[in-house]
Amino acid sequence: MFWPSSFHITKYLAYLGARVILAARNQTKTEKVINDIIKLIPNAKLEFKYLDLTDSNSVNDFIKYFIFRFFFKFGYI
Repeated sequence: MFWPSSFHITKYLAYLGARVILAARNQTKTEKVINDIIKLIPNAKLEFKYLDLTDSNSVNDFIKYFIFRFFFKFGYI
């Protein structure tokens, strides 16, 4: 579930131009949130990534994705 405060924080970060990764289990609900924010902020940089904190494989996949996507891309590693 996407809590209202999370929605507003995500919307505000998108408004500021931040790239926001929405990590969640339910892609359908998260895509709806993304679409709602894009209606308000058309140039929002939002991305869904599956993450189930009760599943260690899911957590590992997210960490690998995040490290590869951001740390290698920008030369931190």
